[in-house]
Amino acid sequence: MAGYIAQWNAPRVMRGMKESARAALISEASRMKAVIQLRISKPYPPESRPGRPPHMRTTRLRRSVSVTTSRQSKVLQPTVSINVKAPYSSFLERGTKRMKKRPFILSTLKMEKSRMRSGIAAAIRAEASRRGILRKRVGSR
Repeated sequence: MAGYIAQWNAPRVMRGMKESARAALISEASRMKAVIQLRISKPYPPESRPGRPPHMRTTRLRRSVSVTTSRQSKVLQPTVSINVKAPYSSFLERGTKRMKKRPFILSTLKMEKSRMRSGIAAAIRAEASRRGILRKRVGSR
């Protein structure tokens, strides 16, 4: 594992890291949206099996997946929301008395969580290296 030396210039570091983290967060959320849409794009028939993402009868569910971002303030950290606005999406995700669940949102988030984290961390590391804040230690592998 490579060793790093950090140089601290608080205003520059904070500004650069926030912008980099925000851009990476938006990028990863957009990628997550695409993964969710892909998982619910398998055509019907046949029916999806319980516990699997639903198969697509119409494009309504797939088109209802969206990404929204909050405004970044000095106090609050940026946040990204992945929304599915089709009225029946919660029935598919959680199931009902008459239908077993066919999760596609939470299962995708769980499946992609580590990839999302590593993508954001890589973007922040790249930004730190680009700004000269973080550089590889001499003699490290």
